[in-house]
Amino acid sequence: MCPNLRAAWGVLLAGGLALGGSGCAVFLPSAARAYRLGVEKGPYDVVIVPGFPSGDGTWNRAIKARVYWSKHLFDEGIARHIIYSGAAVYSPYVESRLMALYAEALGVPREVIHLETRAEFSAENLYYSVALARRLGYRRIAVTTDPFHHGKLERLARKLGLEVTFLPVQFDRLLRMEKKDPEIPGDQALDPDYVPIEVRYSREDRARGTRGERIVRDPVMESPPPAAEAPRPPPGDGAARPDQK
Repeated sequence: MCPNLRAAWGVLLAGGLALGGSGCAVFLPSAARAYRLGVEKGPYDVVIVPGFPSGDGTWNRAIKARVYWSKHLFDEGIARHIIYSGAAVYSPYVESRLMALYAEALGVPREVIHLETRAEFSAENLYYSVALARRLGYRRIAVTTDPFHHGKLERLARKLGLEVTFLPVQFDRLLRMEKKDPEIPGDQALDPDYVPIEVRYSREDRARGTRGERIVRDPVMESPPPAAEAPRPPPGDGAARPDQK
């Protein structure tokens, strides 16, 4: 991940795309290519959105970008459902719940949203979300995140043997979108039993988690995934899937 991530976000979402000397520009062309190729393979039954910590129960630049882009993918018919993924890791706010609250406030129908609330590391975001998608019967699975996170997730997906397609956030389009900051009941995302990850895990355990070595294997992942159907137009009946809230 980019070593100057906060500075890069400040430039990107303040209204510009030039990253200057941040050393991160290399991520953007690969992300643009991945998105273009991914859209050509769509549409998808579901898109997975990894979480990002919130310190105060409101969204920051990273969360806002991921939520708005997932809404874009749904609105454009590229993904029919959304899995927001993430536990309360570095703050008491459950990352998946907070993203879902914002998505609903922006108009994403509740019935197309599912929550994965166990993941504490990027590898777990992928693994547990793919397991949830399989349990829900979804075959064509995509993942979206910002370009700075995209490369890391691609490497983890290969390591874990996960069949997913990446649709990274495209900042040129994101910056042109009309955006708002809706009020949400952030307290609904609070984990009453929250304990900071630094207290629960040693540095070595956190490193193992980063490498995907703390994943609890799910039986649904032990069999080959069902063959994906050929792409088809988004359904028009608004059929709801089981809500994971």
